[in-house]
Amino acid sequence: MKIIKKHTSIPIPQVFGFEASADQPFGYPYVFTEYLGGATLSNGLATAIPHQYRVKVARQLANVFAELQNLTFSHIGRLWCRENADQPAEIIAMAWHSSPGPLETSFEYFYSQRQGENREIMSMHPNDPDWLTACWVLKTSLTHVIIDWSNAQAAPLEQLSVCPEFVTFPGLSDEENRPILELKNLVLESLREREIDQEKRPPLDNLQADMALGPNLTSLSTYMASKSAKVVHRQYMASPRGSLWAGKRVAKLIYGRSVTWEQLREVYGTVPLF
Repeated sequence: MKIIKKHTSIPIPQVFGFEASADQPFGYPYVFTEYLGGATLSNGLATAIPHQYRVKVARQLANVFAELQNLTFSHIGRLWCRENADQPAEIIAMAWHSSPGPLETSFEYFYSQRQGENREIMSMHPNDPDWLTACWVLKTSLTHVIIDWSNAQAAPLEQLSVCPEFVTFPGLSDEENRPILELKNLVLESLREREIDQEKRPPLDNLQADMALGPNLTSLSTYMASKSAKVVHRQYMASPRGSLWAGKRVAKLIYGRSVTWEQLREVYGTVPLF
């Protein structure tokens, strides 16, 4: 939070104190933060924002995405700024990830996570061809997700495209999903405008890096507008219990109507996953 507050204009509350353990006088973990004014929306942004404020909110969201896109690090991992969060950031291992790292590439991050979840799924549904097929689809879909942002993030920048506010709902009609798509298009339009003049920053854990030697990376607006962003959302947000549904959705995104679930099950339903 301190890093984002220091290097961006994104509204971030100041943390006055915190305890991660219950072994202290208060008896519970807590975070004591500055109050930020605002209102809780009753629904998603696309339907809750009054129409006359949509462009304004879309520009604000675009500014957040643009600034986060430009906060980079040399590896993928957990940020560590010492006990009081008052030292320069380092990238350390991730306690929650199946490959703690720090990791070099986005593919390592997503592949390790998917294989760990696939093992959990197979322990819950052994010898089930539908669930095995879903595991295979979600595993092979990684080739449709990863682009050229490796070595430029503390978390994969593909993950930054996972915004629930921009995801349509399969059970809703085109008319019901239309406000979501309209909001997404407004945000992408504003984000493209920001990206034109945005100067690349060196990684925050390697400020001496020569940005002139860096690759010409795909912009976040281009990625968020692609089918890959939809795939990474279904892929990344799929829990082990919801992976069969997610696998079928991802299969439709990748293959459309040209390949059916039954055909995929014939191919992958009996193939060892590991």
